[in-house]
Amino acid sequence: MFEVARNSNKRFYAGMDVADLLDDLAQTQAAWNAPYQALAAPHPRDATALRRRLLPLSVRLW
Repeated sequence: MFEVARNSNKRFYAGMDVADLLDDLAQTQAAWNAPYQALAAPHPRDATALRRRLLPLSVRLW
């Protein structure tokens, strides 16, 4: 989805429109919010699965 320039931390999004990038970011944030809110509740069910779901979403958002 993106290419990293040699010797640089800049990312160049190849073939992706800015609107598509923003939509993807919004969808990922919404997907992240659900398990985060579930973990914030007292005595969350299946906390391990929720944390495992958050990890790749957090990486993707970062």
